[in-house]
Amino acid sequence: SDFAWVLPVPSVPKLDTTTVDVFRELDTQTAPRFIGPEPPPCGLAPLRGGRLTGSAPPPAGNVNVYSGGNVGPYSYDVIGSSDPTALLKWLQSHHYRVNASMLPLISTYTSAHMLFLAMRLQPQAGIQDIQPIKVTFATTQPQITIPIRMAAVAASQHLDLLVWIFGSGRFAPQNYQSFQISQHQLSVEPYAGANYTQLIDNAVSQANGHAFITEYAQPTNNLHASTPLLNQLIQNYSYVTRFYTRMSPDQMTVDPTFVAQSGLPNVEDTYDLSNRSVPTTCSGFSLFLGSLGQAAYLLAFLVLVLLIVLVIVIIWRIRGRLAARL
Repeated sequence: SDFAWVLPVPSVPKLDTTTVDVFRELDTQTAPRFIGPEPPPCGLAPLRGGRLTGSAPPPAGNVNVYSGGNVGPYSYDVIGSSDPTALLKWLQSHHYRVNASMLPLISTYTSAHMLFLAMRLQPQAGIQDIQPIKVTFATTQPQITIPIRMAAVAASQHLDLLVWIFGSGRFAPQNYQSFQISQHQLSVEPYAGANYTQLIDNAVSQANGHAFITEYAQPTNNLHASTPLLNQLIQNYSYVTRFYTRMSPDQMTVDPTFVAQSGLPNVEDTYDLSNRSVPTTCSGFSLFLGSLGQAAYLLAFLVLVLLIVLVIVIIWRIRGRLAARL
């Protein structure tokens, strides 16, 4: 009943719902992959086997409502005003959790002549009905800006922010630092890429939260789509860039802006660490058994057979001696 979302937008958007599957599919195909070294075999190898109530109150102050309605489980209004105080009062009178401390932040967007998309769940909807929203709007700006400052109110520490940008070529941060992680920085213990998140946190912290790592940058023909939205993106755009960062609310002071930048190389999503050596605590004998692989079982079988034969021979000789004495 308390769920609400207020998003600054440059123009009146078109809204639709989509499924989370498109993000899962994108993530699966563009997430970093770490190929670790084969650990030295140790010991015997495993055997192979198989809430709003009533009607909404009237707008407070000089606030224009440009659009409104329902989409999926949400009700929404697109509002705008040159008076940030009037806009704040409108949101408060419509039961949005905004307070006077947010006035300077709202003023930043109103002075830029931006509108606000205000959304909340319809009275009959619950948390289980929440789903991703597709927001489409026209803009003459060549750059892409994500208004994260509005999200600082409800953000947690080390919030993960993952961005995909489809276009005709690679994009790069304009007002944030861009960094990469080299393979030699990555650890292989206790598993390949175990310190990846820590390396990102360190780099972002040095930039006071204003940095993105480019995790993937490739032509879209390398992607495979089973969801309609992803298929549409692949058909309409020839390139995709994936960015990732982790930031805290006190670091959300600048909205990141991304621009197309030619001449930048592709970025692979694979880190090959297979040539690294892996320390082991195995004993020499365990390493010897591991080096034999499946052959260790054959060797053990032969040793067992020899022992059985040896026992039979010993028994046979003992019986022979006892017979001779009798």
